[in-house]
Amino acid sequence: MVVTLTATPAAGVDQPGTYTASLILQHNTRDSIGPVNVTLNVTPPRTWAKVAGTVLGKACNGQTAPLRGAQIHITGQFGYNFDLSTGADGTYARWLDVKYAMLTIIASKDGYISQTKTKIKLTKGKTTTVNFTLQKLGC
Repeated sequence: MVVTLTATPAAGVDQPGTYTASLILQHNTRDSIGPVNVTLNVTPPRTWAKVAGTVLGKACNGQTAPLRGAQIHITGQFGYNFDLSTGADGTYARWLDVKYAMLTIIASKDGYISQTKTKIKLTKGKTTTVNFTLQKLGC
């Protein structure tokens, strides 16, 4: 017996990437059916580009290290506005339509001097890297 199952995600996906889940099937037979792993690959629209980078913190002795939880504020044309924070490795990334470029990106973290980078251009289908090194306050 073959059964066709159609699954529709309950939540919208706003960023390209690979998403995984496990489906648990309920049935009324004696057989055991384990979870079924599924993968959804989302590709970006042709007019999108990715902005990504790393935020480092610079100590008073000059040593640098990735800043986890640094705040990234991205603004662009036509009122585009988005906030995110860096991961444990200090990285951030966001896909967006190139119509919003020229971008301004602000990186900030408590205890560090904020930085702003402006006039960031995007290219369709490409990644633009914007890195920051935030100086520790009081040095």
